[in-house]
Amino acid sequence: MTLWRILACSLFMTVLAMQPGAAQAGGYHMLLGTRLQSFDHPPMLEADGRTYVSLSVLQKLGLDRNASLRAADAPEGQEEQAALSSEPGQRFQLAEHQLELLPGDASRVLINGKPSAAGEVLSDGRELYLAASTFARLGLRLAYDPDQELPQLVGRVYRVKFEEGEESLTLASLTPMSLREELSPEKVKARNSAPEDARALKEGQAPAGRQPASGQPELTTLIVDGAYFGSTDSMDLAGELVNRVGFKNVEGSGRSYLYLRQPRRTGFSLAADRLVGFARIRLGNFFQLASYRQTSSGEISVNVQLGAPAEHKVQVMSNPDRLVMDFEDVRFEEASQNIAVGVGHVESIRVGAPEAGRVRVVLDLSQRLDYRVLSKDNGARLFVQLLPPSDLPGLKPKQQRSSRAIMLDAGHGGSDPGALGAVPGTGEAKNNLAICKLLEAELKAMGYTVMQTRSDDRFVSLGQRGDYANYTLPYVFVSIHCNAMDGRPDFEGAMTFHHTYAGPEARALAKSVQAAMIESTGAVDKGVREADFFVLRETVMPAILVETGFMSNKAECALLASDAYRRKLAHGIAVGIDNFVSRGF
Repeated sequence: MTLWRILACSLFMTVLAMQPGAAQAGGYHMLLGTRLQSFDHPPMLEADGRTYVSLSVLQKLGLDRNASLRAADAPEGQEEQAALSSEPGQRFQLAEHQLELLPGDASRVLINGKPSAAGEVLSDGRELYLAASTFARLGLRLAYDPDQELPQLVGRVYRVKFEEGEESLTLASLTPMSLREELSPEKVKARNSAPEDARALKEGQAPAGRQPASGQPELTTLIVDGAYFGSTDSMDLAGELVNRVGFKNVEGSGRSYLYLRQPRRTGFSLAADRLVGFARIRLGNFFQLASYRQTSSGEISVNVQLGAPAEHKVQVMSNPDRLVMDFEDVRFEEASQNIAVGVGHVESIRVGAPEAGRVRVVLDLSQRLDYRVLSKDNGARLFVQLLPPSDLPGLKPKQQRSSRAIMLDAGHGGSDPGALGAVPGTGEAKNNLAICKLLEAELKAMGYTVMQTRSDDRFVSLGQRGDYANYTLPYVFVSIHCNAMDGRPDFEGAMTFHHTYAGPEARALAKSVQAAMIESTGAVDKGVREADFFVLRETVMPAILVETGFMSNKAECALLASDAYRRKLAHGIAVGIDNFVSRGF
């Protein structure tokens, strides 16, 4: 399919070139590596069953050895035209290969000092074209970019160099390229499945749960767009941060792959020149202040992205009021930053490196605030959320609760009815929403701000639910569901789930809610359990999922459909949430 697309593009350009007015400036386009390049003539032609590529692409790529000399002698303002002019004796350097135009001969060129074979060169009277197969031998292959629907010339990576002292890898290619990390679904899941909670981080405790080991070997896959590797033989390195590099080309594609094997995860930075074929991979834990935004507390959250988990310390300081975060063994090589904020009680954010290997973030405050640190990716993504202080003199319990927003998530809805009940006319989605509305009333009466992922019978995707929670950062996230077990109508009882890798906060919330719910309803206690549910895995705040009872049990299904029992459930869950939140006041 790729070959046919390339041929179709070249045929189209050939036909178009024959039309009146086809030679308008910039009327043709082609990708040179990752760079979109315009031409005033067709960059490709089809003749005698062969595809040809204009030699002007070599000038556009800056491979003309004489260009700088001609440009230096050109009249002012005409340097670029001189650099791109075509003349006999012109020489192009393609890594170890040389190509030279022959004076007075438009049918041949010299390739590495030898005349080209018959049919390798084509002239349309204005431009010289070289057979695509010959270009490929010189390190420039034709491909097709399906995203931009354009032909693409993909250059060979002719040098891969590891700089041991710098712990960096440099790539040189014939065409511009770009680098980006490819995250497999398994790696995305692994990086999102270890939320750590505020209190453990504030008190310096080790987070509970089965945490992925940060010292395990790390395999990183980088996508290289716009270039391919001349050799796919792997390289063994003597670096401290990387010990092996592997390569893979995708035939007919403008994409290739580079694999880094590290003794442990460190993170990295990627840089590439958009005009020439040069890129660098620097290994190390680089600090990036990703963003800040106002959250459900009325104050901001500062979201920090690191290349790998790092030791950090957070302190609240006074005279003047400020929050100071120090990150150890982290690189920050930009100029110090001073970001004006003016949101809530945060006046500004300052970022700098007081010494090598340490990054400091200072939040200048107009008054003292509480805070909590939430994280994902085993601590490489941090959310430092500021909260109004709950211990100010004269604050009443309702005032204390008002800044700790609760998000309720009524499971299923709309086109997704959830479990069908053993009692005709009953369904899970309807029960979940009814319980959430009663729970909202209970929590508001206590003084809490309450948000819901849905307030009517509509479909809300799991991704939307998680995104909404992570954007607003409620103090806790509580998802309400009803259970069912096919073939076991005798199963009954309520249970509460936290995530498999949950930290101590989510576990404590689950225990508190489960205990209060059982006390309020008298239901069979199915206990606290762990699971890899999406809304538990993808949310960064303490999150639980409550299974209020079994729809497949006829007696319990009837209870779940009754307003009186729903009120008992709502009251018990609300008390459990309040007991958990209030212990922090």
